[in-house]
Amino acid sequence: DVRVRQAISYAIDRQEIINTVLFGEGVVTGPLPPGEAEWAIPVNRENFPTYYPDLAKSRALLKEAGVNNLKISIQAAPAYAPDIPTAQVLQSQLKRVGIELEVTQMEWAAVLKAQRDRNFDLNLTFNTNRPDPDIYLSVAQSKYSVNWGSYANPKMDELLERGRTTTDLAARTRSYADVQRLFATELPYLFLSGIKTYAPS
Repeated sequence: DVRVRQAISYAIDRQEIINTVLFGEGVVTGPLPPGEAEWAIPVNRENFPTYYPDLAKSRALLKEAGVNNLKISIQAAPAYAPDIPTAQVLQSQLKRVGIELEVTQMEWAAVLKAQRDRNFDLNLTFNTNRPDPDIYLSVAQSKYSVNWGSYANPKMDELLERGRTTTDLAARTRSYADVQRLFATELPYLFLSGIKTYAPS
């Protein structure tokens, strides 16, 4: 239910995760990391309204969806230092709206297998650099094997196909901007933060 996904997103304070887990060394991100400046749209209230904490709205959406005392789990691997602390902060944040989140620690390979098998409530993973924006965004294409959440939306498929097939750079940029805005409201995935990296001088 999209209302439950939205409620979860409104309950998450992404900046709090950055401040506590990454010691401030991160940025809130959407489906395209800010480093992909040619393609990523700004993560602001206009583009990503559900990325700004609103506990009252979160509770209202849960009530509207008829969800009470929701109990879900999140799988995370201790192999990557931020993952377990991130899951624990999420656990604390979701508790504020009455969602009980169980943190399940698993080997990294087990997390990936559960993701591949679509055997999870929430599954905490990360993106690495991709050579093209379509590879980041195709996780929401209904017929793609990497669509771990089995999300299906004809509008999303249409926008992704349009961006994938056009040779007009401006049209492609518009399509992928619309895809990102749809990610922000439909929330097939909940993006959290990107870690800042520094090159030696």
